[in-house]
Amino acid sequence: MHRNSQRGWWAVVASLLLPLLLLVGCGQQSTQSLAVGTNVWPGYEPGHIAASEGLFGDAPLRMRQFNSATEVLRAFRNDAIDVAALTIDEVLQLAQDGMDVVVILVTNISDGADAILAHPELESVSALSGRRVAVENTALGAYLLARALSIHGVDPARVEILSITVDESVAVYTAGRADAVVTFEPFRAKLLEAGARQIFSSAEMPNEIVDVLVTRRSILEAEGKTLRALVTGWLAAIELIRTEPDRAGLLMAKRLDLAPADALASFAGLRLPDAAANRAMLDGPDPELRIAARRISTLLADKGLIAGEADVDGLFEGRLIPES
Repeated sequence: MHRNSQRGWWAVVASLLLPLLLLVGCGQQSTQSLAVGTNVWPGYEPGHIAASEGLFGDAPLRMRQFNSATEVLRAFRNDAIDVAALTIDEVLQLAQDGMDVVVILVTNISDGADAILAHPELESVSALSGRRVAVENTALGAYLLARALSIHGVDPARVEILSITVDESVAVYTAGRADAVVTFEPFRAKLLEAGARQIFSSAEMPNEIVDVLVTRRSILEAEGKTLRALVTGWLAAIELIRTEPDRAGLLMAKRLDLAPADALASFAGLRLPDAAANRAMLDGPDPELRIAARRISTLLADKGLIAGEADVDGLFEGRLIPES
């Protein structure tokens, strides 16, 4: 009788504990999935295409979209995401701040897609002297503007800065709150439709704006298999854009809030490196991107955008790139 009572008591305990154990199990599975954060930018669309088309296989990966690079940086710093899609200058900011980060993929290289657009009466960067320029004051926006002013000999002290996030660029322009806007696709296309004039683009500073996937070194060591699936799936989506543009355009149109043809046209100012190009940029004793990063770090430090040059040694890792 006593044994039967014990058995009944344990049955009650088990019935109470089972839902809790299931919840704990689900929680552990959830924390093992890796969150990948991007902002709205055509060069990051391969990641979202890969997710929607099953190109990551069964790897526990979640794509998250933010409104701006500022939000992506904040999420990464706060451990809300595990992988961030950023420009190399933003990665150098993280490294300079003491974060142990590593670049695992070059997603795209800007060759005209980042730009400064101004009201039609302003015909050149030189005309920005004495004017108000709206810019997202992260490393990328500030860097592009600083380089444009430097290339065209404009004193930065003569330019008034309005700090915005890039998703506000169209509204700021149409409301007349700024004379010019530092922006990128798909907002660039919308500003052109609104009558803005392009007075500068990243085509004037080749190989200086490079977008990458970055993670913490601890995650690279612990989650190499999942990160390899991320890299492989992302590169497969780049191939899909190349070989099936009509299908890719339909997949991207809704997310970018553009017509399919315009979504594809937004890639005109971008280069999307394949696996071979990524190995050349990331792998080897002194890969191409490390050389470029040293140059960019020096420029950022000279412009006061980072406090001293960042250490780029060990910042790039090509081990996850599949053989082409």
